[in-house]
Amino acid sequence: MTTSSYETMVFLSYTLPETAIPNGYEPWLREVDNPFFNAIPGMGLYENWRNVVMRPESLPFQHFDFLHPQTDADLERVWFNKSLDEFRQGWIRKWGYGATGQQPTPASAFGWYAKREGGPAAARGPWCVIAGDAPASAGGERWRIVEALRKHYAIGFAPAGEAWRKPLAPGQGPGFTTFSVHYARDEAGAGAIADRLGTTPLVVASVMASPRPL
Repeated sequence: MTTSSYETMVFLSYTLPETAIPNGYEPWLREVDNPFFNAIPGMGLYENWRNVVMRPESLPFQHFDFLHPQTDADLERVWFNKSLDEFRQGWIRKWGYGATGQQPTPASAFGWYAKREGGPAAARGPWCVIAGDAPASAGGERWRIVEALRKHYAIGFAPAGEAWRKPLAPGQGPGFTTFSVHYARDEAGAGAIADRLGTTPLVVASVMASPRPL
């Protein structure tokens, strides 16, 4: 089990085409994608997760990544790393964005820049529950999305004079603004946490790729 004490995160929400998993997406993540991302200068931690339960089922993403720069000052050099840009463009060509093909939905067109609002989880695990907009009494590792980062590698660079990162606009985001992350060792434990929380929106997810065992 590991702990994460990074102060910032880019929450990346997206949906894959139905053919991705049968076509080997998961081993490709472990062998190619995740090691590449984690080797980028300034990257602190990058992990890939897959939703198993979604409440409601209409949440606008089925997969997500936790991307932690080493420090807040490292965000820009990670986000605009040229090698990473080429890799991400190749990812889009290879896998696409589900039913929308190579054009991301609003929930996938931006990275959701979040800041920590409490201490790190005492222990992490290969399963997690994300409780969106839950009260502080719900506990967990708490985060607040404060900015939308334009995915220039997917939708093009911002027009001249327009910022690449902007304060989160009303209605923008992956379906929530604040979220708490609760970790579990197995699916049964994650389900018990979800039942105890009883909040909506909520996601139960399993890790697909991580640089270290969880």
